[in-house]
Amino acid sequence: MRLTNWFENRPPVQRWMRRRLPRCREVTLSQRQIFVFLTKEGGLFAVLLAVTFLAGVNYANNLILGVFFLLSSILVIGIHHSYAQLSGLKIKVLHASDSQAEGQARFQVEISPTTAKCYCQLELVWQQYQRIAVLNDKQVLHFDIDTPKRGRFLPPRLMLQSVYPLGLIRAWTYIYFDQEVWVAPKSIEAERNVLNRIGGEGEETHGLSGQEEFQELKNYVKGESLSRVSWSHLAKGQGLLSKQFIDFCAEQDALDYDQMPAIDHETKLSQMAYWVQILGAQNIAFSMRLPTRELPLGHGEKHTNQALRLLAEEP
Repeated sequence: MRLTNWFENRPPVQRWMRRRLPRCREVTLSQRQIFVFLTKEGGLFAVLLAVTFLAGVNYANNLILGVFFLLSSILVIGIHHSYAQLSGLKIKVLHASDSQAEGQARFQVEISPTTAKCYCQLELVWQQYQRIAVLNDKQVLHFDIDTPKRGRFLPPRLMLQSVYPLGLIRAWTYIYFDQEVWVAPKSIEAERNVLNRIGGEGEETHGLSGQEEFQELKNYVKGESLSRVSWSHLAKGQGLLSKQFIDFCAEQDALDYDQMPAIDHETKLSQMAYWVQILGAQNIAFSMRLPTRELPLGHGEKHTNQALRLLAEEP
């Protein structure tokens, strides 16, 4: 195993593997993607075969040679079955969540057989170890992958392997998923005076019309004003629902890159990320201005995610 890893990490081998195994969203394993080699136990078994063969030839003993051929056939059968444990498997990435620097992005991976045969003892290593004892139908797995720094992130390779049935032969493959994730800056606290208040008592508000904005529908509670009842939903037979509104004009803030107290670029973005999360958690409307892009006034989870994405994409 260590010898195999040393060989695979050589730069020429890495370049060859990247050409042979290009990045993709999904792959069905075949002879092109699967590698087969002896395990440590398989290496000892091969030494035993060599000793048995030499002894049989040296002593001209047909019984010893018969044992050699029997053991050799077992090894060959093991090669075939180990390869078959990966051949025909379909692996694809379903979804990946954005993350923050020094955090983790969650990748959702589906593995499924394309034939009627049963797959056994599958091992997946992707910074985490997961094992599938028996696979006869599609299965969805989740992996949390470290995202060390801000920006566009492509995940490292996923290793899928099996040593079934004898443990003498290891069949494995590497999958490079073409599923990018945007990594927002790590939050660094900044003083509240970096915020520019753009709405409030006696001040003009921008971007949001009216004093209230529709938020969601909830079941009607006896005693609520009938003016909030959604009569259209009642007419459709969907029950008595009450419209919920929220006032955003009381608090509205602007995040400006130039107002951040830090000197270097990355720290400024980290301070902005801190306040994006604070304002988003408090459901306060805010706008954001970066050196290359601007985000208009808005609120809610979607708006917060858009702001974090812009911080991740900022050059």
